[in-house]
Amino acid sequence: MKRNLLIIAGIILLAGLTLYGNQSETGKHEEPVDRKPQAGFAAPLFTLEGMDGKTYALADQTKPVVINFWASWCGPCRLEAPILTELHEKYGNEIEIWGINLTVNDQFEKAQAFAEHYGFQFPVPLDKEGSVANQYQVMAIPSTFFLDRHQNVVKVATGLHSKEEIQETIEQLIAIP
Repeated sequence: MKRNLLIIAGIILLAGLTLYGNQSETGKHEEPVDRKPQAGFAAPLFTLEGMDGKTYALADQTKPVVINFWASWCGPCRLEAPILTELHEKYGNEIEIWGINLTVNDQFEKAQAFAEHYGFQFPVPLDKEGSVANQYQVMAIPSTFFLDRHQNVVKVATGLHSKEEIQETIEQLIAIP
């Protein structure tokens, strides 16, 4: 009888450990894996105040949006800024270009002087706390996210890119219904 009780107790113990182990594994798989915005996935929505004092909400956009993260001290950003200005002049009626300043790591006055120097006529939302850069997992600047009119990521471009590369992607965005 004692032997049977020991066997039953052992089976119950093993079953309990197995169930506990499975719950722990299930919990691990339910945690978010990689939330970095990438092609084919919905872009994280956000609302930021712009350099002009207006509020910019991604959810309100009905045109494709090019989101460029930059800072005034970034050398490659200085090279890319005239490209964005030129492409905004060319495609501004068909797309939105937002130059999100990483104000959390920049000085507002320097960012403002940068935007004026390069003639930014597009919105410059200010990421004062770095929350949007965190949502988009921006690790290097410039970083550019190309979104279709439904706020889905079509392409992510990290680092400096040529006018031709950016223009080609913009034309692809415009063609997406």
